[in-house]
Amino acid sequence: YQQSDYPMAIKQYQKLLSKNPRSAKAATALYRQGVSFYHLNSFDDAKAFFTKVIRSYPRSIEAIQASSQIKRINTIQNLKKQQEWESKMVQ
Repeated sequence: YQQSDYPMAIKQYQKLLSKNPRSAKAATALYRQGVSFYHLNSFDDAKAFFTKVIRSYPRSIEAIQASSQIKRINTIQNLKKQQEWESKMVQ
């Protein structure tokens, strides 16, 4: 994750969660999986992990961060839709 090898980070966090799903680091692992998908432009996957953080750990700092990330992704996706619509109108 810190080395920007996001596919590897996703695998490592999944491994951590599968071995110990109730780990004290579970919220962080889920959040960082979401961030990794975000950096890979897999926004729907990122949103799924951020949503899971919010639902599973609603009082955590990761839930607050996940909520902000979802808002950011929604903004990006809305801008892309707007750009696509505008490009169709120009044609």
